[in-house]
Amino acid sequence: MKATANEKRKLSDGTAPNAKEQESKKFKTSSLFDNGSNDPSGEQVLVIQQLKDEIVGLQKQLSQKDNVILERDKRIAALSAESMRSEKDYRAKMADAQKSNQETHEALQEKIRSLSKQVAQLSRGKRVPVVFNGNGSPSAAAAATSS
Repeated sequence: MKATANEKRKLSDGTAPNAKEQESKKFKTSSLFDNGSNDPSGEQVLVIQQLKDEIVGLQKQLSQKDNVILERDKRIAALSAESMRSEKDYRAKMADAQKSNQETHEALQEKIRSLSKQVAQLSRGKRVPVVFNGNGSPSAAAAATSS
């Protein structure tokens, strides 16, 4: 098959030539009929073949662009899934950190209450034996004996 002038002039990105070039092609095609050639049916066959070639080229171009769009859609879906997964992981880490901080806060509040009771008892003049357990806070036995 013979490549048409428009196919030769396709841009590097695969797009068709501009409207001006297409108009010039129409004029060239119509000039075939104006030349007064001997066999108009042969010229029509030539025009039909050129149009078929152009259709094939456009179908290839359409297929390529469809493939590009499909690849981009896949990339977008993958990035979206990755983003959602990252956000989910971030939220889980934040929830764990918040829970850990809350537990630490409650433990420290309990220690403050216990030490405040000891300070109050000592300031009233009662002698309270202070016994510390393994984690550095007073044991319940010390608080129970002072009551």
